[in-house]
Amino acid sequence: MKKILLMTFFLASCSASGPRFDGEYRVNNDSATVFVYKTDETLKARAADINVDTVSVGELKHNGYLKLTLNPGKHTITSKWPWDAMAPSAEVNHIFEAGKEYFFNLRISLSDVSISPTGTSISPVSISGSFSSAWEIQTKEVALVKIVDTKLSK
Repeated sequence: MKKILLMTFFLASCSASGPRFDGEYRVNNDSATVFVYKTDETLKARAADINVDTVSVGELKHNGYLKLTLNPGKHTITSKWPWDAMAPSAEVNHIFEAGKEYFFNLRISLSDVSISPTGTSISPVSISGSFSSAWEIQTKEVALVKIVDTKLSK
């Protein structure tokens, strides 16, 4: 019973737990408003460190979002995963304009999946594959439908 409770706590702590995105936010005319979010079902138990121009701005968790305010101009947004997540970093370079909104979805996918029996009762199968990650820029209309079920990552 203790193992089940501990595992439930561990998995629950890996999802975003801040306030739910309610669609209410202000856009500043002097800066760009940027939302980064992750809604796919891959790597639920891990959070990516999000960097803007090599400066960490927060951790992006499963079903989570971060709201960033950036100065106008060219910026690089990077996701960096912990070593044990075995997922590569994703990077996007973009020119941001003052007074505009931007939405970036962090997509993680698993490819070349192979499942084979191990012959042991402790771990009956071995699963292997490789992760890839990428930022997808979304229109406001598409993003708001996806981001509405997310919570602020802390």
